[in-house]
Amino acid sequence: MDKLITLWEGSGLYNLELGQAVMILVGLGLLYLAIYKKFEPLLLVPIGFGGILANIPEAGLAISALDQAIEVAKPARAAANGCSVGRYP
Repeated sequence: MDKLITLWEGSGLYNLELGQAVMILVGLGLLYLAIYKKFEPLLLVPIGFGGILANIPEAGLAISALDQAIEVAKPARAAANGCSVGRYP
Protein backbone atom coordinates (compact mmCIF):
# COMPACT_ATOMS: atom_id res chain seq x y z
CA MET A 1 0.00 0.00 0.00
CA ASP A 2 2.91 2.35 0.72
CA LYS A 3 4.15 1.91 -2.84
CA LEU A 4 0.77 2.90 -4.25
CA ILE A 5 0.72 6.01 -2.07
CA THR A 6 4.26 6.87 -3.20
CA LEU A 7 3.24 6.36 -6.84
CA TRP A 8 0.17 8.58 -6.41
CA GLU A 9 2.18 11.35 -4.69
CA GLY A 10 4.78 11.26 -7.45
CA SER A 11 2.23 11.51 -10.24
CA GLY A 12 1.18 14.66 -12.00
CA LEU A 13 -2.45 14.36 -10.94
CA TYR A 14 -1.52 14.60 -7.26
CA ASN A 15 0.37 17.85 -7.91
CA LEU A 16 -2.28 19.38 -10.19
CA GLU A 17 -3.60 22.71 -8.96
CA LEU A 18 -6.91 24.33 -9.87
CA GLY A 19 -5.32 27.00 -12.06
CA GLN A 20 -3.36 24.41 -14.02
CA ALA A 21 -6.48 22.30 -14.56
CA VAL A 22 -8.41 25.32 -15.83
CA MET A 23 -5.63 26.29 -18.22
CA ILE A 24 -5.37 22.72 -19.54
CA LEU A 25 -9.12 22.81 -20.21
CA VAL A 26 -8.71 26.15 -22.01
CA GLY A 27 -5.93 24.63 -24.12
CA LEU A 28 -8.14 21.65 -24.96
CA GLY A 29 -10.95 24.03 -25.88
CA LEU A 30 -8.64 25.91 -28.24
CA LEU A 31 -7.60 22.63 -29.84
CA TYR A 32 -11.26 21.68 -30.26
CA LEU A 33 -12.01 24.97 -31.99
CA ALA A 34 -8.99 24.63 -34.24
CA ILE A 35 -9.38 20.99 -35.25
CA TYR A 36 -13.11 20.27 -35.30
CA LYS A 37 -14.59 23.69 -36.00
CA LYS A 38 -11.74 24.76 -38.37
CA PHE A 39 -11.55 28.15 -36.64
CA GLU A 40 -8.08 29.64 -37.31
CA PRO A 41 -6.21 26.31 -36.98
CA LEU A 42 -2.78 27.75 -37.77
CA LEU A 43 -3.12 30.09 -34.83
CA LEU A 44 -5.02 28.06 -32.25
CA VAL A 45 -3.23 24.68 -32.54
CA PRO A 46 0.17 26.01 -31.33
CA ILE A 47 -1.48 28.15 -28.68
CA GLY A 48 -3.55 25.20 -27.44
CA PHE A 49 -0.58 22.82 -27.31
CA GLY A 50 1.56 25.46 -25.62
CA GLY A 51 -1.12 26.08 -23.02
CA ILE A 52 -1.36 22.39 -22.26
CA LEU A 53 2.39 21.76 -22.13
CA ALA A 54 3.14 24.81 -20.00
CA ASN A 55 0.67 23.68 -17.35
CA ILE A 56 1.79 20.08 -16.91
CA PRO A 57 2.38 19.65 -13.17
CA GLU A 58 5.99 19.36 -12.01
CA ALA A 59 7.34 19.79 -15.56
CA GLY A 60 8.94 23.16 -14.80
CA LEU A 61 8.03 24.68 -18.16
CA ALA A 62 6.19 27.68 -16.77
CA ILE A 63 9.00 28.98 -14.55
CA SER A 64 11.68 31.32 -15.78
CA ALA A 65 15.18 30.17 -16.64
CA LEU A 66 16.60 31.86 -13.53
CA ASP A 67 14.08 30.19 -11.22
CA GLN A 68 14.78 26.84 -12.84
CA ALA A 69 18.53 27.31 -12.49
CA ILE A 70 18.17 28.15 -8.81
CA GLU A 71 15.88 25.19 -8.21
CA VAL A 72 17.95 22.64 -10.13
CA ALA A 73 21.48 23.95 -9.58
CA LYS A 74 23.85 22.07 -7.39
CA PRO A 75 26.18 24.16 -5.19
CA ALA A 76 29.24 22.19 -6.30
CA ARG A 77 28.47 22.82 -9.96
CA ALA A 78 27.85 26.53 -9.33
CA ALA A 79 31.16 26.81 -7.48
CA ALA A 80 32.97 25.03 -10.31
CA ASN A 81 31.57 27.57 -12.77
CA GLY A 82 32.83 30.46 -10.66
CA CYS A 83 29.43 31.78 -9.61
CA SER A 84 30.33 31.85 -5.93
CA VAL A 85 33.28 34.21 -6.42
CA GLY A 86 31.57 36.55 -8.85
CA ARG A 87 33.12 35.20 -12.06
CA TYR A 88 30.79 34.22 -14.85
CA PRO A 89 31.60 31.74 -17.63
